[in-house]
Amino acid sequence: ISNSYFENITRTGNGLNQGVIQAFISSSTGILEIINTNFIDCKGDIPSHSQGGALNLAVSGNRQISIQKCKFQSCLAFDGAGICAVISTGGQLTVDGECQFIDCQGYGFGSGLYATVQSTNSQLILNDGLSFERCICERQGGGLYISSTYQGAAYVNKVTFDSCKSPEGGGIDLYSSYNTIKQSFIGTQFISCNASKSGGGIYAIINGDNSA
Repeated sequence: ISNSYFENITRTGNGLNQGVIQAFISSSTGILEIINTNFIDCKGDIPSHSQGGALNLAVSGNRQISIQKCKFQSCLAFDGAGICAVISTGGQLTVDGECQFIDCQGYGFGSGLYATVQSTNSQLILNDGLSFERCICERQGGGLYISSTYQGAAYVNKVTFDSCKSPEGGGIDLYSSYNTIKQSFIGTQFISCNASKSGGGIYAIINGDNSA
């Protein structure tokens, strides 16, 4: 998918899995690239606890999803207004540094991006220059929510969170459990982020033999 534009699209009806684009990548040859595409005012159904206002993704079986030069602006969902992703059994999701999440709003977890990373060799990679601006979540993870379990790994490299807000984890909310893999946050910037309860920049719960 490249050079495309999605605006003012609302997904209605029951079911968690929503999003303007819904993709499950798991076959032996499966790969998905979304390049130079804008998602503006894309919304999921809040009463049904929608996951993914713009993108609802699942990647597994050592397959890859790559998102490059995309903008997610004024999107809304219960979890992951921009992107909601489940990464498992060696799957990989990469969001490059030219992507932006702007004015996204979530009611549950992760207004810009919500990701669960589970099982060995599964990876979430957020690259240099990626930005979350003025994203707000009503519960946890103003910009980003990550749940990493059973050897799943997250790499957050030189990502900026500007004026993001949530009661817990104004910029990032991280949950890591049953995991011996180190979660990596390098050169991350938090500018004017706010949390009314815990973790203005990062709120982290780390259980077991794991670290960040």
